Amino acid sequence: MTEFAIFALTTGGLVQIQRISRERAPLSMMVLGRGSARLPVSDRYDDFVYPGGGPVEKFFGPFPDGGFRLEVSAPIDSGDSWQLAAFMAHAVVAAGAHSLCRDVAEAETILCLTGTVDFDGLIGGVGHIPEKLRAAREDLTAWQSGAASLMIIAPSGDDHERLLANETPSGLTMLGAENVGDLCAELEIPLGAVEVETPETTEAPIEDDTPGDQAEAPKRGRALEWSLMALVLIAGAFVFFSKRDGTAPAKPPSATVQLKLTPAPAAKVPAVVPTPKPEAKNPEAVKPEPAKLEQKQPPLEPKMPRLSVFERHAPVGHACTEVYFDKIEPELRPVPLVTSIQFKTSQGPALCGILLRIELGPNEIFAAASLELLAGRLVGSLRAPPDLSGRRLVKGRHDWPLDLPHRVAGPVRYRLSLTTSQTALRKQNQPDGGKTITLVHEVLR
Repeated sequence: MTEFAIFALTTGGLVQIQRISRERAPLSMMVLGRGSARLPVSDRYDDFVYPGGGPVEKFFGPFPDGGFRLEVSAPIDSGDSWQLAAFMAHAVVAAGAHSLCRDVAEAETILCLTGTVDFDGLIGGVGHIPEKLRAAREDLTAWQSGAASLMIIAPSGDDHERLLANETPSGLTMLGAENVGDLCAELEIPLGAVEVETPETTEAPIEDDTPGDQAEAPKRGRALEWSLMALVLIAGAFVFFSKRDGTAPAKPPSATVQLKLTPAPAAKVPAVVPTPKPEAKNPEAVKPEPAKLEQKQPPLEPKMPRLSVFERHAPVGHACTEVYFDKIEPELRPVPLVTSIQFKTSQGPALCGILLRIELGPNEIFAAASLELLAGRLVGSLRAPPDLSGRRLVKGRHDWPLDLPHRVAGPVRYRLSLTTSQTALRKQNQPDGGKTITLVHEVLR
């Protein structure tokens, strides 16, 4: 049995995952130490472990009713770079062959991890590796002389390359990981055999918010047709019986009756003689009537909710690395729609990334945004901003920036979805009266 001390590598320093327990609670929570106050990322952690939404239930469940309580050594206020550390802590607890220790001095292996984990166990990049290493340097230096094996683990690709490019204390093992299966095998942590399904890439059209099981409403054209037919029959009957009472002989029942509608003569309206206006004694005193101002119709409000994509370009004379490390502000260029479900392809030598913009309007609603990579990869949190988890009422504009990796072997293609509802969204499905918008975008470098 190996004693693991697991830390999340964040820009604010190392945060240890001290204990995970199962509790009789409707929602899972992340708390500070042995306290009871929920941290701001508790909703995101609940999504991370909830059935159908997060990888923890998929790889280690099913679990009995209730939620998880995850205790950490320092606050985590935002972001998703804690996901890889939380997943590995769940793997250690679920394996049974190892244990999660609270006292670092008792640890045989110290893991410092950063990265996201999606539903299929793929590890995503998070960026800001140099800043995270600087924040952790003091602790890493203190541990390097100990007996415990010390490892820093980052997502493969750009994050791992940035990890290797930084000066770190000697005696560290720095790994790059693509998926949790390979990582658990490397660390000899048993992982349940789960068939990883490749998500389909079929484009989803914009879904209507009308429930599918409602009966089809009658067409207005058919109702009008029956109304006109009824009027014709009534008028025909009136003409027919009028002729029978007069001099015209009645036609035998077998004869075909031709109906002809004659418009009624217009009523005579007596002519109105206009009363002459008295002439003004002083012609100059007669003031012309002011001209009526044309009332302009107010501009139409844009339809909400709305999804937009902006290209993030490095300004002239600057490089994308300056944009990545927040040294300069990128130039934002809107990407137009080419079809109802697809944005125009983006490309350019100074293209550093994209900005996803979700506009919900002035009224509060429940909104859940999601991003699915169909090809290539993006650098940054692939999880939506915290307010767009579908768990709380939100409004207004929300921006979601993502970087492009330095080296791109092929195009980056992704699907952006937004579900809105008047009720809370728990399983990322569309409730009654909800609406889902799905758009696709491709980026070339």
